[in-house]
Amino acid sequence: GRWRLGVSDLHALATTARWLEGRDASGNALDATVKSRLKESVAPTDHAGLRDALSFIVRAPSEHHQRALYSEAGLSRLADAEATLRALNDAHVESVDDAIAMVERALGLDIEVLAHPGRSRSVAAREALMDALNTYLAVSDDASVSGFVQWLADAETRDNLTPRQEPAEPGCVQVLTIHGSKGLEWDIVVVPRVVEDELPGSGKNRKGWLSRGELPYVFRGDRGSLPDFGWQAATTRKEAMAIFGQFKEALSDHQLAEERRLMYVAVTRAKHHLLLSGSFWAAQQNPRGPSTFLTELADAGLIPTLPVASPHETPPEQDDAQERIWPGDPLGSRRALVERAAQAVLDSASGLDGSATATGTGTAWDPRLQLLQAKRQEPDSRGLRFPVRIPASALERLISDPQAYRRALLRPMPSRPQAAALRGTLFHRFVEQRFAQVHPGVLFDSDAEWDEPAESSLSIEQWRERFEASEFAGLEPVAIEPELHVPVGNRIIICKIDAVFPTETGVRIIDWKTGAAPATPEALVAKSIQLAAYRLAWSQWSGLDASQIDAAFWFVETETLVTPDYLPSAAELDSLITEAVARVTAPEDAEQD
Repeated sequence: GRWRLGVSDLHALATTARWLEGRDASGNALDATVKSRLKESVAPTDHAGLRDALSFIVRAPSEHHQRALYSEAGLSRLADAEATLRALNDAHVESVDDAIAMVERALGLDIEVLAHPGRSRSVAAREALMDALNTYLAVSDDASVSGFVQWLADAETRDNLTPRQEPAEPGCVQVLTIHGSKGLEWDIVVVPRVVEDELPGSGKNRKGWLSRGELPYVFRGDRGSLPDFGWQAATTRKEAMAIFGQFKEALSDHQLAEERRLMYVAVTRAKHHLLLSGSFWAAQQNPRGPSTFLTELADAGLIPTLPVASPHETPPEQDDAQERIWPGDPLGSRRALVERAAQAVLDSASGLDGSATATGTGTAWDPRLQLLQAKRQEPDSRGLRFPVRIPASALERLISDPQAYRRALLRPMPSRPQAAALRGTLFHRFVEQRFAQVHPGVLFDSDAEWDEPAESSLSIEQWRERFEASEFAGLEPVAIEPELHVPVGNRIIICKIDAVFPTETGVRIIDWKTGAAPATPEALVAKSIQLAAYRLAWSQWSGLDASQIDAAFWFVETETLVTPDYLPSAAELDSLITEAVARVTAPEDAEQD
């Protein structure tokens, strides 16, 4: 998806790799003596690796004959690929999870997850990957990136087309084997390829346990249900061959019976609708007629009459409608929108150096962004540069205790894991899965069992009971866990809103709190700064006036809804943040004065 190499460029890369066989990194042919030494010191290979070909073609002179094999766009994309792979190869990482994070940044996947409208699914997919990594690390004595990749490949082979543990999402199609569907039901079941030699199968093992590698039936636990090859009764070779012929017929009948039981499982998985389909042509070179099971249903009058033969003597060509452009566009239908947004950013960025005063769309350049650029370029007496992006959750600390915020910027230290933070994370996950049916983009198992954090005052079950008894349980949310970025003065506030519910006059923003409620009015005012940022972000994003947006905390411990009497306006929020940032970035001697 990052480089989108076409078939011709991929073929050219393979050609270059073969051409490099017996040549050095510059493409010069090696003499017989050097080749002999290389064979003695290096295991021989059929051709150079694609990484070698990539490195060579990027550094080769523009007039080199190998470069003529590539398209102009292909050479540009290969150069980007080579630079990225070289940077990844040269980087030093301490662990496998560090390597994964590094690859995410190098390929831009972290930005794509944040920018994609369906990022909830992407976040859940990444969590599943990290869960798999944690499982691998727990069982591996010598963890490595290559080992993890092999472990994932084995897991994919092992788990392919097996039923998932989580319930199916509404509107989705599950694809699995008939064996894997035992014990399950669906409203609609489709059984494809009900044709001869597929369902039932062709029965290639026509010798049973006489085939190589098969355990004799006499040693199997289910031998009573298997055909018996009574070779002991034969006294001549002719008698033995006759008994063997009877054994093969019995074996064929047994395999058909097994396939019939399998077909019974397939057709009885449907609650309401069953579709049995087949076609004369697929990937094979000869047509395959309807299955025995279909002809039996037709003879019984349960389905319409089946066609006898295909109207085509050879495999029909695919329709143009089935053609697809490859490689696919990673942005898909979003490309036009993303390109417009990117162009708007580029047009705006042209005014940062003061050379342009208007964007390409004719909109005047915001002087606040010019001020922001100037502020970022100002040297600080202590080397302290305040970040442009501020999480809304950090506003309380920034405004109430700027010096503590300053110390954290001057000497960043990892925070100690706290049970309270874990409790909050678990409750937020519970609310997400609670509304999973309303928002199918959230992928969590509502019946999942979690390990409760140490010192938890409430169990998961108590959380569920209290939430189900609240006023929110019967509401349909407008949004769950939206992430909005809102400019306030010279900063950008990152707002990760817990939930937004509709009201008669507009919406209400709810911030879930698993800790204790503020003990004093001053503490509540400090916490309300976060809600003020949320209200401003939702107002700018949705177009609703701030007067139509309520905001409140809901404390799980006490089942209390706390709505602040007053929330700062956008101008007041700007003033509070500007003053706090000035105090954080001021030199210590000026602060003391």
